[in-house]
Amino acid sequence: MSSYLHELIHFVMGFTIVYFINVFVIKARHFYYCIYGGIIAVLPDIEKLIDSIFLHSMLVIPFASILLNIFISQLYKHNKYNFLTTYMISIMCLLSHILFDFLENGVALLYPLTKKEYEYAIFNQVDYILLVIFTLIIIFSFFSTVSSTVFKILSTCLLCYVIVLCISKQYLHMQLYQKYNSQHITLLETYPSSSETFCWNYQIRTLKTWYDGHSLLFGKLQEDSQFNNK
Repeated sequence: MSSYLHELIHFVMGFTIVYFINVFVIKARHFYYCIYGGIIAVLPDIEKLIDSIFLHSMLVIPFASILLNIFISQLYKHNKYNFLTTYMISIMCLLSHILFDFLENGVALLYPLTKKEYEYAIFNQVDYILLVIFTLIIIFSFFSTVSSTVFKILSTCLLCYVIVLCISKQYLHMQLYQKYNSQHITLLETYPSSSETFCWNYQIRTLKTWYDGHSLLFGKLQEDSQFNNK
């Protein structure tokens, strides 16, 4: 179930990007292009089904977007957008997928040059706050009299949510370094708890000891376990 909700988040992110372009840039409402944006945003995980991660790479996306546009232009002859517009839509929707994965469990940004994954984990695989905000944007997009106003309000809420999570994560890192730096930290990982809301889990490895613990947003550190390195 969580994997389907994860893909739904990708879809609504792509939908929202194209909706923004429609309303605030092109000044038009072409919902089928919003659906196109949602499908494009899901493509990198569809590609994973054949054990490939090229569409998760920043290096590949510009070229993949060109191929996607050529395919769409052949499939749909009455494209109301020019090539450059659909090209930018493809890039932005694919980048939205990479951005969410980067803020979740990591992504190989420079594949195929390296398989190293980069991450700044502030979201779970399924972040219900994100899902609710993006779903509300889709729902209100059908009401032309209020959609732009609601979009601005929900976008502001989304931005504030992301900022709070980033600040909280940095605050957690500061606390951890203050507490454990004297023991010479060799590994530090922080990520959202999958079992508690608004809670961080952390793992710290020093020269002699490994610590596991958790902390609420802007809360105190709580050690759950520790053991000596072998």
